[in-house]
Amino acid sequence: MAHNTAFDTRNALGRLFGLCTIKEVSDFVLEKTNASLDSWFQETFQLSALEYLSCAFLSAGPALRIDYNKPLADDLFLTDDFWETLAGDAKSKTKHLLDLAAQDVAVSTNPPTGTIEEFMYDAVSFYVRPVLRMGGVSLCTSSNLMLRKFLVGIPYLAFESRERTLKRALAENERKQFRAPFGHAFEAYSCWLIRQLLTPQTNTKIFPNAKYGENNECDIVLVSDDTAVCIECKASMPSLALRRSGAFAQLDAMLKVGSMQSYKAALAMRCGEMKSSSGDAIEAVRYVIPCVLSYDDIPLSTLSGPFYERHLAGVAKMPLFAGENGIEAVQFFDIDFVESWESRLDFSPSSRALFGYLLQRARSLSIRYRSIQDGYSTNASPGSPKVFDPLVEASKAFLNGQRASFLRGGPQQSTAPWRGDSSKSLGVGR
Repeated sequence: MAHNTAFDTRNALGRLFGLCTIKEVSDFVLEKTNASLDSWFQETFQLSALEYLSCAFLSAGPALRIDYNKPLADDLFLTDDFWETLAGDAKSKTKHLLDLAAQDVAVSTNPPTGTIEEFMYDAVSFYVRPVLRMGGVSLCTSSNLMLRKFLVGIPYLAFESRERTLKRALAENERKQFRAPFGHAFEAYSCWLIRQLLTPQTNTKIFPNAKYGENNECDIVLVSDDTAVCIECKASMPSLALRRSGAFAQLDAMLKVGSMQSYKAALAMRCGEMKSSSGDAIEAVRYVIPCVLSYDDIPLSTLSGPFYERHLAGVAKMPLFAGENGIEAVQFFDIDFVESWESRLDFSPSSRALFGYLLQRARSLSIRYRSIQDGYSTNASPGSPKVFDPLVEASKAFLNGQRASFLRGGPQQSTAPWRGDSSKSLGVGR
């Protein structure tokens, strides 16, 4: 269920660039933690946020050597000389980061045991370290796993880096505390993105960090006429245990808390008990749509989703998916889904396309676990705001601007022992 490793590197690079550069993101992290997001990257990876982005981008270099139309076995392997084309700082910093993705080959004197199914689903070490080192030669086992690790898997990678620095495992409370800055950054990025998309709309109000109860907050509340959307942002990711077993219980760590929080927020919103961050009352509405927005993909489909819903409602002991009393079924979507809104939904001043689509999605299992389907909503109109696409283009411009400092002597000069243009091998311009 969770073994599909393909993902959109375009979105991942644009998103990471936004996390590193959007002022609202850095301001929110500073407000919540009294430290900058850049200092968290420095403490975690010994790299600034933008240095991390550059090195993560370069990590795809080994895999990009392979031409799948004319694959050559030699192109699977590389020596340390591969990185000699990089200038001094870029070389040492990239190799330092890449070391977190490498494992030494293990030598066994016994034949493997177990069934083929156990081998396929228990052999997850390459999810953690997709580069296999054999003396002075390395093998990148998967470009998807490599890029996922550095562009998407930052929460887990941060733990690995921190534990290596401390030379001990982190306790659970330390892991939560250490992950918090990145979670705040993801929440701020999500709020910024949604706010930018909704800016032209005159019939929608946005309430970040809305309050209810004694000490409860909902990350993002959107209100349009008689409908509200309550969104909880979670930077958690699928675990290796889920990849091994596919058991629903392993998804709970990713979705359970957010589901319960969004449902409770919906109850408060429906009853008129929600307040803005400044303490002003938010008027009750007729329909409330509770949502959980995840940082990583959610490995559920139209077929498996209903089974997980029954499991989660039982574990939480709450009618999360009943869709009654004006509170719609809780729905899940990842940040890729939100980033697609600008091209799939109409955000013109009087449009309610977002609210209409999310209402349909909550009520129909046929679309609840799918991307936005044609025919269910009004597509983006000419002149609709473009927010994410410019961010992607800005990330490309930034990385292309780095090539002079990446490559010693510029992209034409190459001393590394591999076939083809060095700038192509290092992914420059892609």
